[in-house]
Amino acid sequence: MGHYFRRIHFCFIFAMFNAPTLEAAKLCIDHYPPHQVVDAYGNAHGYAIDFVKRVMDAINEPLEIEIKPSLEQCIWLARQGKIDVLMGLYKTPDREAFMDLFKFSDGYSRTLFISLEHAPPVTKLQDLKGRKVGVIRGYHYFEAFDQYPDLERVAHMHLGQLLQVLRRGEVDYIAVSQYLWLEVEPSLKADNIDYRIAKYQPSNDQAVYLGVVRRAEWQPDRLKLKQIVERLYQERAYGM
Repeated sequence: MGHYFRRIHFCFIFAMFNAPTLEAAKLCIDHYPPHQVVDAYGNAHGYAIDFVKRVMDAINEPLEIEIKPSLEQCIWLARQGKIDVLMGLYKTPDREAFMDLFKFSDGYSRTLFISLEHAPPVTKLQDLKGRKVGVIRGYHYFEAFDQYPDLERVAHMHLGQLLQVLRRGEVDYIAVSQYLWLEVEPSLKADNIDYRIAKYQPSNDQAVYLGVVRRAEWQPDRLKLKQIVERLYQERAYGM
């Protein structure tokens, strides 16, 4: 009898340590407050992360967060199938080519055009004609600006680089989200530089999406995922 129970006990332990584990979905983020905030200790929080956690809880899937310095790097990893989920995306043909997109919010962004004091004022999009505008690589701002052909876009990885090229006179303006600017503006006072915010401050009413990469290892039940995200959208569950 003792031999019999030892065999059962051994089989139970073997099964416990060899049971399949759920593969965590990898959410790739950059620092984009207040949606995706990475603090000085490398901890991530924010509206977008809270929303994805809520979705993952609803489908009973674990979540892993991968932090990168820029959205461009997250997009590159997504194209390679090395991450699974991206948040806060606008729908574009190039993104639809490798991701399934699920709308979770209406537009919530406003674009600011920042310059130094000597730059001509910007009161409408056409005032940017012929100008050099610094943009964050991989970002989409608002449709009219993204498609406007009569300006030169100078792309860099993050806002810090844009501020450098603005101070060096390599661009006339930089385009930045209002939330990102509000976060860094207090720390820029020590520069003793008179940054100007243009009166032209267009909002983006495009819908915003959660993207699931098709080539990735994590493959959820997309119909169930769609139903959950749609329900949360109808409930206005996103934290803005």
